[in-house]
Amino acid sequence: MSHRVYVMGGYIPHGGTYMAYHLGHILHLHFGYECFIVRCNEESPQNIFDYPMHYPIVDVAGMEKNIGKNDILIFNPSFSNHCFGLRLNCTKLMYIQGFNTYNVIDGFCDHYVCVSDFVQKFIRMVYGFQPSVIPAFIHSEKISPATPWALRPANVILVSGKVYFKELVARFKKHMQARHPDIRYELVISNPLPHADFLNNLGRYRYFMTLSPCEGFGLMPLEAMAAGCAVIGFHGCGGTEFMMPGMDCQVTGYPDLDGLVDQTADLLKHPEKAAQLSDHGRQNAQAYDYASFEKRWVDFLSVKLNR
Repeated sequence: MSHRVYVMGGYIPHGGTYMAYHLGHILHLHFGYECFIVRCNEESPQNIFDYPMHYPIVDVAGMEKNIGKNDILIFNPSFSNHCFGLRLNCTKLMYIQGFNTYNVIDGFCDHYVCVSDFVQKFIRMVYGFQPSVIPAFIHSEKISPATPWALRPANVILVSGKVYFKELVARFKKHMQARHPDIRYELVISNPLPHADFLNNLGRYRYFMTLSPCEGFGLMPLEAMAAGCAVIGFHGCGGTEFMMPGMDCQVTGYPDLDGLVDQTADLLKHPEKAAQLSDHGRQNAQAYDYASFEKRWVDFLSVKLNR
């Protein structure tokens, strides 16, 4: 009998579910599992991401009916409300990529893996689990050769965020005017784009600002680093996995808006300092490529599955 792997929400166009899709893909390629993507609403593989293979789609009810003890279910903690851990007779693997995407985590899975050291510490403190850490990956190979730093527009900042985004942008402008009225800059809001277009767009900017208060990891600022942007903003806690303030970025913790404003003003006044952050960020981001992600998961699964 063939082994099957089901990926919950694998075609939902979010970074976390994109990572889960690739875990199913790895199980298919390296361990011979038949892969299925579990649809939650009307999502399909025709979205912002490019998928290396299009796997068959099943709904939640179909998955629950057909999944067996030799199969694997992969899901993120945001699906904890389904209580799969207690209800399904299969191997349950949760890739924990956030700490604010659920009320109470499904505490009855067989394996837990965290996306960052911060998430691991959070899970240990709250639930007492001892999960491994396997960081997310970025498609550094798909990022076009960036425009040289000196040729990018000066004092133009590409900005992105999630919670309270419009309010934080407005307050940033207000604080900047109050604390550094001499600084001239332009904020460009990062609009939703197909992922490939977003990656190509990053290399046009000197600065990338992330205003997301909470992140289990933070793919967009890491992608910005790989594109040669000087990253500023909030580390979101999970971003501390790869963000080293003063070395490869200049970030602070939410809600330190005054600190963010002062750090931004300093880099705009001293572009040579920002250029150094850009160089170091680009170098450090290379450690999070797909090959590294794939190897970590293959090593982990080889032990857990005794393969």
